[in-house]
Amino acid sequence: MIAGDGKELVAELRKLGFGPGDVFFKGIKSGESYRYWGSGITSVYRGTSDKPFWPGEEFRALSALHDAAPDGVVMPIAVVKGRDSSRPVGYVTEIVLGNTLDNYVAMVAKGVFPKEGHASRLERTVEVVTGLHAQGLAHGDLHGGNILITGSGVKLSDPRLDSSATLASRIHNDRLYLRTYRERAESIRASLRRE
Repeated sequence: MIAGDGKELVAELRKLGFGPGDVFFKGIKSGESYRYWGSGITSVYRGTSDKPFWPGEEFRALSALHDAAPDGVVMPIAVVKGRDSSRPVGYVTEIVLGNTLDNYVAMVAKGVFPKEGHASRLERTVEVVTGLHAQGLAHGDLHGGNILITGSGVKLSDPRLDSSATLASRIHNDRLYLRTYRERAESIRASLRRE
């Protein structure tokens, strides 16, 4: 666990060998979810979430998913504790260069990215998630903002923690979401055949 915020957090991350632009921080402040990029720890996203955020537990869940599928899940680096307490206030992960699936789909629709690569990335998402399921794990919060499209494939981020949800119900939710994306991939393949 590392401690601090702002310059202190940057110093701790540098001790771990991370430089500018190498890490992503997800944390809480006044009940809101914040995301910070790079060495300046500058806010690039701020919003309230409909789900509670438990940094330590989410970090452990992300770690389990990453251990099971390192090429398909964002790599967690460290839990961050508050300066004046041992309570986790966030965690740090690798930065994934690319787009969220929602953004990527919009760019494919606008012709910015070719349709040819889209279907294969959706298939890779299905492979990663079904591989996790085969190992008795589930993401539980799949949506286009938690699936990151990279130059080399896909990475999942932000797993859902819901103590009331069983593994079976989280797997069921993952599968419902994947069905939508399988249908979208099929639609893209069909349009490519027509063109």
